[in-house]
Amino acid sequence: MSLCFCSMHAQILYTDITDTMLTYPENIEGTLDDATNHYYFDLNGDGYDDFHFSAHYWELYMSPSSPEYPHFVMQLESNAGAGIAWNDGCVIDFTFGDTIRSEAWDSSGLIYTDIFSYYNNCNLPFLDRYLGLRMIQASDTNYGWIRLDADPDTLVFKDFAINTKANEPIYAGQTSSAGINDGRNALDESTVYFDGNLLHFDPGLFNNYMILNLSGNLRENGSTSSNGILDLGELSAGFYIINLTGPGKVSSKKIIKW
Repeated sequence: MSLCFCSMHAQILYTDITDTMLTYPENIEGTLDDATNHYYFDLNGDGYDDFHFSAHYWELYMSPSSPEYPHFVMQLESNAGAGIAWNDGCVIDFTFGDTIRSEAWDSSGLIYTDIFSYYNNCNLPFLDRYLGLRMIQASDTNYGWIRLDADPDTLVFKDFAINTKANEPIYAGQTSSAGINDGRNALDESTVYFDGNLLHFDPGLFNNYMILNLSGNLRENGSTSSNGILDLGELSAGFYIINLTGPGKVSSKKIIKW
């Protein structure tokens, strides 16, 4: 069960949650051919779930003698009408500070699809991206967002917010009516930053590292180099958590490896 920390700053209702992961149902060969995992959330805090994510897995058998064809679909769905910002069937992933707006809203939007004769990765992978949401009652519209990481196998949910004042915008990452102050990343980018292949750091601060995937599984660890550079070029595409440690110092950074 996720812990919920909710706060109201004038008109912005913000909900912080313990990072929650959604994956496809585990395929136990020969026993599972159609199943779905879900994640539900209550955007406006009224006690009723307004949206849910689904991770649907099933297998299609063309004939008893044919091999199986696995199907994978991840999507976001609105429980109360056209509440998903989308484009060409895919949810729109906004960056921090973007105004949540869209020319098209629907009751559902794809995040990833890989089924027989059809594939759409909807701009994955992404890290700390925001999906645009809205709720409509009569002539009033309230806008919101949910922040998550995503790759073709896993969604990780971080937090969400809604502007409780109808017909006014909300910015991706906005947690207060005073504006958008991104206090999530205490990391000093001048000390640790990733350029796409190399992780740069201050060698005087850190002398050990660990590389983990989003599930927390260790991929690699060891001692850092004296030149303050860690070559991550051999990592496969996806996103990772890099932990750096030194005497009295710990830094953790999420990266996307393309």
